[in-house]
Amino acid sequence: MSDWHTGLSIVLPLFSVMISIINSFTHDEYYDKHFPPRPTMVAFETFSIIIFWYQFFKYLRVWDSFNYLVRMIKEVIIDMVAFMIIFILVHLTFAEVFLFVSADSKNGFKFVNGFVDAFCYSWLTSLGSFNLSFMTSTDIQQPNQDNNHFVLMWILVMLCQVMTLIVMLNLLIAIVSERYIQVSK
Repeated sequence: MSDWHTGLSIVLPLFSVMISIINSFTHDEYYDKHFPPRPTMVAFETFSIIIFWYQFFKYLRVWDSFNYLVRMIKEVIIDMVAFMIIFILVHLTFAEVFLFVSADSKNGFKFVNGFVDAFCYSWLTSLGSFNLSFMTSTDIQQPNQDNNHFVLMWILVMLCQVMTLIVMLNLLIAIVSERYIQVSK
């Protein structure tokens, strides 16, 4: 890599961190009222901070105690690409199923409002966040009605938990352990 690229990869994140620190001290009611949010600037700052920390981790390789850890993290991320594709496909599958069941549920029992919401529901379910809104009705006129997909939703939530929490995340642990053994040799 050329020197300007290395300098730019250090200066941009430092500049972004400096802007973020200044913004955190200058935000008040006047600032929020007169200066609208800038999503492009926030995205730039976010990715600059990620690049900054990535560079920081790269420079940790100078010390022997950090060298193998940084190398292991880099190689685990490379190994995780195939896993993440399968993991996302599993979530896309459950998202579609949750969306289908929610669309067919009675009005008070609709628990997702689109595919992105269904994907987030699947993702959060795999992390152990139980949104059990399919159990209780939100319909004010008929609060005591029964969900026509109550049993099906319990089966789907449990299946999502087993597939993602137990099977997929244990597979991820096996991938990380395998890479750790290879790097530590």
